[in-house]
Order: sequence, then C-alpha cells, then structure tokens
Amino acid sequence: MDKYNLIDKLFSDQEDYVNFLVGLKQKVLANNEATCLAELTKEDGCFLYKLTWLADGKFIGDYVKPFRASIDNINTFNEGCKILADRLSIYIKTGNIDMVPNKPPAFKELTEIKS
Repeated sequence: MDKYNLIDKLFSDQEDYVNFLVGLKQKVLANNEATCLAELTKEDGCFLYKLTWLADGKFIGDYVKPFRASIDNINTFNEGCKILADRLSIYIKTGNIDMVPNKPPAFKELTEIKS
C-alpha cells in the first residue's frame, strides 16, 4: 500500500479464516515495520475489525457479520480490509476523521450495522 504500508488483507486463505472461526477469539497482525496493527475480535455475536496506526493511535474499524468460509466471502472481507486501509490513510494524512468516508460499507453485505 502507499507510504504508510498499512495492512490491507487479514486472511491468506479459507483455512486461515476457519482457524480463526473455530479456535480463536482474536486474530492480530502487524506490518513488518510495526507501525500498523490489524485486529479481528469476536464480540457480541459479530466481529470487530480494527486497523490502528501505532505512531499516534489513530484507528478505524467496522463490525462484520460472521460469514461462511467461501472464497467469495473471504475475498469480500479482504477487500473491506483494503478499503479501511485506504480510509485510515486519509485519516493519517488529514488528521481529521470527518474527512474519512464511511459509505459505502467497507465489507459490503458482510457489514454488521449496529444501532
């Protein structure tokens, strides 16, 4: 990704997702420079995906519905990770969360809408 080298993909394949689904409460991934942290946490019947820029603690996140381990769903999820990385990049550059778009939903039909 751009100069920030933000994490733009969490799952490498179906097996990686299934391992999270059946055996973990949280999956955490850091970039090689240790400047960005991606976390997926099981929370209240859904998942919370959070991407954090460690230099100053700026983060962006979204809720995700638990999904079947199909290739299409994993691709949709990883595309959502890329969209959130793009949005975090905007936040880092501008320092203004109001400049960050929140539509369309990053994870498309996998997005969990919390009221």
